Amino acid sequence: MSLQEQLLKLGVADRKQLRQAQHAQRQAAKSGDNEARRLAEERSRQQKEQQQKLQSDLNRERARKEQEAAARQMLLQQEVVRQPGDAVCHVRVGRQLRKVRLHDSQYQAVCAGSLRWGLLDDRLVLLTATAAAAIAERAEYLILPQQTAMPEVAAGYEDARYQIPDDLMW
Repeated sequence: MSLQEQLLKLGVADRKQLRQAQHAQRQAAKSGDNEARRLAEERSRQQKEQQQKLQSDLNRERARKEQEAAARQMLLQQEVVRQPGDAVCHVRVGRQLRKVRLHDSQYQAVCAGSLRWGLLDDRLVLLTATAAAAIAERAEYLILPQQTAMPEVAAGYEDARYQIPDDLMW
């Protein structure tokens, strides 16, 4: 004997109340299904968003690697052959200061800015300024900052920062 029949025999509930209770149970089951369906749809939507975000991150990383590979290839193709000479060029690579000997014409071109330094796997590469600009668009860290030549100080006290009064000269 079911609970409903027992309640009817005891007189605690009548048939109308039982029908209302059954109806409420069916509605609760249906709404529970809707709630479960809604939660499942929400979960699937979140998973799709996560997959799209992951895919876009992977695409960005792939594009960055392609840009870097293209820049490295350009660096190898556009390298200017260094001519050894007597001129000493000091190149700053990070915290290091490297000493490179160049031919006088190449040294003058580096000082003028028509030749630039690139860095490929800890190796210094000499490039034309246009090639360096094209490579910097793809991977800026492969091109070293513009080198400026230190003006050579002539003999005597001609540096404007350190002027010595005339009365101290002997």
